[in-house]
Amino acid sequence: MNRMSNVIKNPFLIILISGLLLNIPFFIREIWGEFLAFFLIAPVFISLNKIPNNKKYFAGLLFFGAWIIPTSLWYFNFMEWWEACLKLTYFSLMGLIFVAPNILKKKNIILELGIIISVWVLITFLRINLPFTENWWIPQLAYTQWQNFTILQLASFTGIFGIIFTILLSNALLAYAWMKEKKYLVMVCIVSLVMIFSFGNYHIEKISNSHNQPFILIGIQSSPENGFYANANKNDVKTLQKLTQNALLEVENKEKKIFVLWPENMIQEDQTSELQNFAKENNIYLIFNREEQTEGNPFNTVVMVGTNGKEVLKNYKTHVAPSEKIQIKKEVHNSIEIEAVKITSDICYDLHYSDISKRIQDNDLLFSPVDDDRFGSFMPYLHARDAIFRAIENRINIFTASTNGPTMFIDKYGVIKKGPLEMYNEGYLIVNK
Repeated sequence: MNRMSNVIKNPFLIILISGLLLNIPFFIREIWGEFLAFFLIAPVFISLNKIPNNKKYFAGLLFFGAWIIPTSLWYFNFMEWWEACLKLTYFSLMGLIFVAPNILKKKNIILELGIIISVWVLITFLRINLPFTENWWIPQLAYTQWQNFTILQLASFTGIFGIIFTILLSNALLAYAWMKEKKYLVMVCIVSLVMIFSFGNYHIEKISNSHNQPFILIGIQSSPENGFYANANKNDVKTLQKLTQNALLEVENKEKKIFVLWPENMIQEDQTSELQNFAKENNIYLIFNREEQTEGNPFNTVVMVGTNGKEVLKNYKTHVAPSEKIQIKKEVHNSIEIEAVKITSDICYDLHYSDISKRIQDNDLLFSPVDDDRFGSFMPYLHARDAIFRAIENRINIFTASTNGPTMFIDKYGVIKKGPLEMYNEGYLIVNK
């Protein structure tokens, strides 16, 4: 019994288990899983207080390895093994966070926790913004929140870093109260946080539901028949047209303007006239992804065709996804106003980067074709989270249609109003309000 008790009290075991449990919000789409992030790191902070300074880096490796590695194994789906391993070593850098307080000559719990929080946010900021690491799609704490609408609102003021800071601060306060043996205060804080989030989420959903979308939106989810890396061929286009027509049959209010978004599948440029006729015949605005030939690699564009069959909007992809070979057309921020709604477009991987704000700010609705086919089943969920952050940061409604997911509609409060469609399933999504 004593041996079992000692194992349970082992600070390294507690740190390892906390790291593993922090994966729950990534893999389980339930709001209670997101609440866990506000409490799961507190045991780590408490346990660090029991570990000698010369072993704190090992504690960091345990925690960040248990958290980051399971949520990053999808890298091996599309990278060379050595490149995937290199990026996974990021957790060894994060391990330094727990060593940072060692610079203090005297023990001060408040100051130590403050240093850990500051360094954690700083390293995350640098990893996301440095040119050679910005495309390392490694999970960070803000990714644990994508349906906790209350905390997500911070992103409109601070970006994702305010969310990360708040999660860490909550855990630090709980840890401090526990170490000062004010356990009743810990329980009060946990209950209070859950109540605040529950009430706040209810209130934000209520506000969200009071805003109706003035258009009918249809998102088509379908992958190219020739596999992950193939561009759309004529059969794929016919499939997209058939799915669109099936969706149109379900639209009851034909008086509203109808916008149909297709996924990112690089439709050949010579099929544009056919799609223009299709949009005109069906009286729809059609938004699709097109390959535009040029010297060397092609441009990756998103085109909107109006009900008259003419192109009314075109934008270019700005960031190159792993294994993608395209030309970059910079500083293009086109938009169009329809019924007092400012509409723009962007493509897939650009949603990962906060610099999309330069192109979509001051607009009301963003159409974004997406292709996550080649990256495995975990990538679409990370992509969905980034889309939510971009919606809140820019107070813009975002509609995505993907080859395999996420296909969904997010309003400017970060609330998923419709979708996402089930991953890897062919189908369509209709947004009536």
